[in-house]
Amino acid sequence: MTLDLKAGQILQFAMIRPREGDAAKAVRARYFQTAIPYAQSLGDEYLGNLRVKRTMLGENTPRGIALYAFPDAASQQAFQNSPDWDDYQRMRREGWAELHVFSATIPSDMQLTFDPARDYTLAAAWTRPDTMADYQAYLDGIEADFDMIGARYVAQLNQVTLQSQTDAAGDPSQLTIVEWSDGPDLPGLQRTQGYKDHASDFQTAISRFDLYWITVPDA
Repeated sequence: MTLDLKAGQILQFAMIRPREGDAAKAVRARYFQTAIPYAQSLGDEYLGNLRVKRTMLGENTPRGIALYAFPDAASQQAFQNSPDWDDYQRMRREGWAELHVFSATIPSDMQLTFDPARDYTLAAAWTRPDTMADYQAYLDGIEADFDMIGARYVAQLNQVTLQSQTDAAGDPSQLTIVEWSDGPDLPGLQRTQGYKDHASDFQTAISRFDLYWITVPDA
């Protein structure tokens, strides 16, 4: 799955865990009959979905990620300004046990490719005030040893917002996607010299760090 993204688009990661039961299923059906068509009328596009294999760090337990993209911030804001927005929010609460929507502004034209033969991690990082440079130093420092553990960066996305009915953490500082050739190897990462040299940067910067193991669903 390859996403062709343009500068200024708003890429959304809707991390979801549906509620059980017929009532919740009916609410979700109504949401897809009302909110989604309205978003599409504003240019919102469904791009595909990913499976959350496991929450590796953090308290949220989504089962999947639906990927959407608005053409720009104005169209996203127009959706949120809908006179039915409160109803959409109610349906989200009633239809899903978890629905966390991370929205990232695409800084320049890019392609994001998710290979069914590979595994990925999605990290959401919340940094302390004035420590983003420390977190970036950590990310840059560990990359030097990525070849040793079969990893590579797919994307580092800033300008991220979070909408959630159950998570009051506020907006994260960055979303980071890493591709792994043979599953996420965090113990291997922690043995590298780059990690040892820059672990203190991570500890200085991070107030919260959520990490998800994600894969491409079978067709």
